[in-house]
Amino acid sequence: MAARGGCVGLERGAGRGDAAALVAFSIGSETGGSIVSPSMRCGVTGLRPTFGRVPRTGAMTLCWSLDKLGPMTRGVEDAMLVLQAISGPDAGDVSSVPSRLELDVTGPVAGLRVGYFPAWMKEMPATDVDRAALET
Repeated sequence: MAARGGCVGLERGAGRGDAAALVAFSIGSETGGSIVSPSMRCGVTGLRPTFGRVPRTGAMTLCWSLDKLGPMTRGVEDAMLVLQAISGPDAGDVSSVPSRLELDVTGPVAGLRVGYFPAWMKEMPATDVDRAALET
């Protein structure tokens, strides 16, 4: 399968499917990196929502106080659409909360602030792609 970013490993299957355009989106479950890591390695957009924003009803829980479900897509706009669809309260998950999301893709980029740890960008797992994105 030709996926971007050297995407390898069974745990990155959803990220590979997104990167290769085999699926429109996938839902990842994050306890310790299962949205963030495949997204970073496969070059797709992964969104790890705040705990409680997306109900975990029907998902296998590894750690009830840490697990989060979130979208992996090929772009930010798609991630937002999926997140809007899966967010909100669910009687089957008492930790889920009401939430409202807004995205203005026509808004200016000027003035946006991005926080990061400079030392992290100099070592693994940061890549040249990550550093180029930061420069841009």
